Amino acid sequence: MPTLYLTLLEEAMRLVMLCGLLLLSACQTTIEAPTPQKLSTLFDYQLHDSQGQPMTLAEGAAKLADADVIMVGELHGHQGVHRFQA
Repeated sequence: MPTLYLTLLEEAMRLVMLCGLLLLSACQTTIEAPTPQKLSTLFDYQLHDSQGQPMTLAEGAAKLADADVIMVGELHGHQGVHRFQA
């Protein structure tokens, strides 16, 4: 009789653990890359990593924190670009 009781208890625990895992997996969310906003003026900007994926300003600053040299693409002859360079 004790063996049957332990077997039933083990099966019940497995069922509880399986249900718990299923419930936890329902709470999972996916992390999506930020979608770049459309640029409406030359004062707007977008940042992209070396693979061309968009990133936030905070992510860009964190990646550049230890850099010795930073290359920046620009449009010549526009006031917004000159402000960025300053």
